Amino acid sequence: MKKFLSVLTLCLICVCCAVGLTACNGYQTTSDEYFNFIYLQDTDSYSINVKDKSNLPENIVLPSEYDGKKITHIGYDIFTEGESPFNTQPNINYAFSKCNKLKTIVIPDSVTSIGAWAFSSCSSLTSITIPDSVTSIGNSAFYNCSNLMSITIPDSVTSIGEEAFRDCYSLTSVTIGNSVTSIGNYAFSGCYNLTSIIVLEDNSKYSSLDGILYNKDKTEIIQVPQGISGAITLSSYLTNIGYKAFSGCHSLTSITISDSVTSIGSGAFSYCSSLTSITIDENNKYYKSTGGNLYSKDGTTLIQYTIGKPAIKFIIPDSVTSIGDRAFYNCSSLTSITIPDSVTSIGNEAFYNCSSLMSIIIPDSVTSLGWYAFYNCSSLMSITIPNSVTGIGSSVFNGCKSLTSITIGDGVTSIGQGAFYDCSSLTSIIIPDGVTNIGEYAFTGCSSLTSLIIGCDVISIGYGVLSSCSGLTSITVDENNKYYKSIDGSLYSKDGKTLMQYAIGKTATEFTIPDGVTSIYNNVFSGCSSLKSITIPDRETCSWGITKTNPNQINTSAMTASSF
Repeated sequence: MKKFLSVLTLCLICVCCAVGLTACNGYQTTSDEYFNFIYLQDTDSYSINVKDKSNLPENIVLPSEYDGKKITHIGYDIFTEGESPFNTQPNINYAFSKCNKLKTIVIPDSVTSIGAWAFSSCSSLTSITIPDSVTSIGNSAFYNCSNLMSITIPDSVTSIGEEAFRDCYSLTSVTIGNSVTSIGNYAFSGCYNLTSIIVLEDNSKYSSLDGILYNKDKTEIIQVPQGISGAITLSSYLTNIGYKAFSGCHSLTSITISDSVTSIGSGAFSYCSSLTSITIDENNKYYKSTGGNLYSKDGTTLIQYTIGKPAIKFIIPDSVTSIGDRAFYNCSSLTSITIPDSVTSIGNEAFYNCSSLMSIIIPDSVTSLGWYAFYNCSSLMSITIPNSVTGIGSSVFNGCKSLTSITIGDGVTSIGQGAFYDCSSLTSIIIPDGVTNIGEYAFTGCSSLTSLIIGCDVISIGYGVLSSCSGLTSITVDENNKYYKSIDGSLYSKDGKTLMQYAIGKTATEFTIPDGVTSIYNNVFSGCSSLKSITIPDRETCSWGITKTNPNQINTSAMTASSF
C-alpha cells in the first residue's frame, strides 16, 4: 500500500511539473508564464488573460495575485464591454476566448468580474468553478462553450450579461443564486439540452417553476430552457408570454395556459417541432384554443398552428380574418392549406419554411402579404396573387425552388426586394400594368427564367433584379413605358443611353453595344458564359481595355458601371 501511495504521489508531482504548477493558497496554481497581466489603476489590482492560446494546458487554476496585488478581473478592458473578439485586430488577445484545448478552469476567490467574451468558444471546456467573490458575468462570457454541461452561479453574482451562456449546447442545468438582480437578453438561448433553470428561493428578482425562469411574482417568463420536454402547465399568475418565448423547444408536446395571460408575443411557439396541443383556460378573455391551435378570443386571428401534428392538410376556419406572424412557421408536415374568403391579411413569415407545402390558394379577400410570408416553401409549385393584393413584400417567395408559375394580379403596385429570389424553376413572368416599383434582387437566381415582360407603369427597377438569371433570353418592355425600353431582348433606359441588363441566357458569342449608349450598369453581363467579344461603337478603347477593332476575350463579370 505504501509503495502504491509513493508511486501515486510521484505521478501527481510529474503532472504538476508538466503543466507548470506552483503552490498557492492551498491548491496548485498554474504558472504565471502562461498569462498576461494588466494593471487596473482604479482598483489597484490586475486583470488576467492568456498569453499563448496554443500553449495553454488543458486544466488550469488561475493565480489569485500578481506582483503582490490581487487579480480581480478576467478580460477586463481588453475590448469594449460586449464587443465581439471575432471582428477585431488579430494581434489582440481577448482573455481566454477560443482556447480550444482548455477543459477545466478554477477561478480564485480574488476575482470579482468575468468580462465580456472571456471564455467564449472554448469548445473543450467541460467544467468551470465560479467562486462566491464574483459579482458580474459579462456579455457572451461563455458564449458557444459547446461542451460545458452544468453551471452554478453563486450568491455573490448580481448580474448576468446578454448571451452570457448562449449556444452552450451541452448545458443541461443552471442554478441561479439569491443575489442575481439582472439577467440579460438571450442569456441561455441556443442551449438545446438545457432542461431546467433553478432559482434559489431567497432571490428577490427571479423565481423558477417546473424549470422555467420567471420574474419573482411569476407574471412574466424570462427564459424557457430549450431542452424542456413533454407537457407543461404555466404559472397561474402569468400575464405575458414574450416574443419567441418557447422558440426552439423541440421536445415540448403540449402547453396549458391559464386565464391570467393577456399577451402572447409573435413567434412564441415557433420551431416547437413536437408541439401538438395548446390548451387555453376557457375563462381567458383574450385567447382560446380550437383543435389544439391558438386563436384570438373572437376567433378572427389564427396565432399559432401547432406544427408537431402529423396532419398533411388543414382548413382555416371561416371566422379567421388574419393569419398572424409566424403562424405556420417551420411546419414541415402540411402539404395543403385552405384559406377562406374571410381572410384579409397574411402576416410576416406566416408560412416560413413550410417545406412540404405544395398547394395554397390566396383568395380575393386578401389585401396584404407580409414579408417572408412564403419564404423557402420549397415544394410550392404555383401561386396566383389576386387583384386585391397591392404589394408583394420583401422576400415573400424567396427560396421557393419548385415554383414554376406565378400570376401577379392587376392590383399589385410594388414588388419588394428579393420577392422571388432563387425561385430557380420559374420560367416566365409577366409584370402587369399598374406595377410601378420592382425592388432590388427581386428575381435574382431565377436560373430557369427565360422571359420577362415589363408593363407600362414601371418607373423604378432596383439593382441586380435579374442577376444570375442564366437562362434569360428575352426582356420585353411595353412600348408605352416612359422610363425603360428593350432592344433585341435586353433592357435599356428609355433614352437608350444606359444598358441596364443584357439577357445573359442568349447563345450569341458577339454583342455590339448600340450607338448612343454612354453608361453600363454594374454586372450587366455577369454570368454570361457565351459572349466572347463585345464591340463598343464610336470609341477606340474604353476603361476596361476592350477595343472596337480588336475585341478581347473577356470575363464579363468584371465589367462595372462606367461612362465612356
